[in-house]
Amino acid sequence: MKVLCSTQFGSGTVLGQTMRVAAIAKALEHKGHQIKFLAGEKLIPVLKDYQFDLLSLPQMPEIVFPKSPAEIEDPSYRERALVNIEKILKILT
Repeated sequence: MKVLCSTQFGSGTVLGQTMRVAAIAKALEHKGHQIKFLAGEKLIPVLKDYQFDLLSLPQMPEIVFPKSPAEIEDPSYRERALVNIEKILKILT
């Protein structure tokens, strides 16, 4: 089976999540599956040691998560979130 792995796209390395996905990907690879890993520029050095076939992603916009339920309801937060989602979708498509 061909498997495409990725972790959260953003400006950070998201190491905890990345290491979990890398471990699962390695286990699948050992069982004979073909693995490709989507990685942003900060994750590429981290994942190179795992010898995955890496697909490089362009720099993604900063993802800002809400700090409270009230912020989710704030129209200005929603507008910023939609703009960022649109930017990300344009990069990925």
